[in-house]
Amino acid sequence: MLPKLTPRDFAILETMLADHLGDDELLIDAIRKKMQFAKIVFADDLPAEIVTIGSRVAFTVDDGWPQERRLVTLEHYVPGQDHQSVASLRGIGLLGQAAGDKIAIDFSGRVVALEIHAVLYQPEAESRARRKPADLHLVESRGDSQQPVSRHSGLQPGDDPGPSAA
Repeated sequence: MLPKLTPRDFAILETMLADHLGDDELLIDAIRKKMQFAKIVFADDLPAEIVTIGSRVAFTVDDGWPQERRLVTLEHYVPGQDHQSVASLRGIGLLGQAAGDKIAIDFSGRVVALEIHAVLYQPEAESRARRKPADLHLVESRGDSQQPVSRHSGLQPGDDPGPSAA
């Protein structure tokens, strides 16, 4: 499956390339491939099961014990805090992939299998949930005997204030 990246995550990868990442050719090639094949998706349209920067993800490496990590930028990486840096081959492998995906990461001849089991938290999905509009009840105004009064002007719906109101 093609990776899906938000414009923000894509921009972070562009910045990482511009910074040359200490000339780590494997990482630079992995970032370029990710960017080349990725589909850019607005954060509001991104499914919640896609790994983004800031996501908490459950995965296994080579069918080992399940791990939970938060995918973070190098600036936010803290060793021992269950973080996975996006500035690593494993981090680039996770980014943009979906729960259920299995990917192979080539560590210069040693291939590692990475399987994403679940995206436990995704900041974009959390943001959408907080902005969810309140339930609205729309009422037809034409022919409705209980038309609301405008709170701002005191005009009834359908009243024309005339050209002087402009």
